[in-house]
Amino acid sequence: MEATNVTATEPVLRHPAGERLPQPRPASEAELDTSTPGLRIEVQRPRPGTAVVAAHGEVDMLTAPWLAGMLTVRLRHDTLELLVLDLSGLDFLGAAGLSVLVQTHLQARRRGTGLRIVTGDSRPVVRALTAAGMHHDLPLSPTVAAAQALTKEV
Repeated sequence: MEATNVTATEPVLRHPAGERLPQPRPASEAELDTSTPGLRIEVQRPRPGTAVVAAHGEVDMLTAPWLAGMLTVRLRHDTLELLVLDLSGLDFLGAAGLSVLVQTHLQARRRGTGLRIVTGDSRPVVRALTAAGMHHDLPLSPTVAAAQALTKEV
């Protein structure tokens, strides 16, 4: 894994396996692509105040802390009006991943940041959310474009 440069004033977050979590980038840097075994995360800043975090692979008990760390960093250190979490590239969403979604929803609400969770046609994501009864409680969108078009929901 490539090392991330961190200044003395930035917090250093660590994955439970001891790896350094991705640090926030200035809004002028458009994209971040990072991964941990089983999960690849891409972050894009399509416009000021908006971040799109796309997850590809599996969110399970091993990879969920990595995703949670990435989302927490974005919510704590970025000035966001809207966070779009694109899960349409997931092949698996387990209970630990569902927990990350609830935690992220609560964090975003506390910070006054709009949150949209994109399911796309990812059957594993839709199935997990439906089985857990969360499809009514979380702000879901079918596509990233639709998520960005909606107004901020706090």
